[in-house]
Amino acid sequence: MTIGDKIKTVRMMKGYSQEYVAKKIGITGPAFSNIEINKTDISWSRLNEIAAALETTVSELTTFGEKNVFHISGGVNNLCGNGVVYFPIDLFTFVQKVEDMSIRLAELEKKHKG
Repeated sequence: MTIGDKIKTVRMMKGYSQEYVAKKIGITGPAFSNIEINKTDISWSRLNEIAAALETTVSELTTFGEKNVFHISGGVNNLCGNGVVYFPIDLFTFVQKVEDMSIRLAELEKKHKG
């Protein structure tokens, strides 16, 4: 899992859009997208800004996916009262599947309305 993958996964877990995080760190949405897809190398200071915007630490971002525990403070996805979420499967794979299902659901809703 690359740092871009880790950033994207944490962002999605928090329920934040790329535009939201980009604005918080003072860059454009496309520039942030390039970070997530590893087209742009990021400096240590930028990584600190991203971690702060995602309400986590650089340590948690850089080790994310290497352990199946992640601390979440606030946000829409605080799944446990104590702010600790345990993932029994590869989280990145799980998030990708959820993202795919969300896209399919949106397509079905659109089809149903039409």
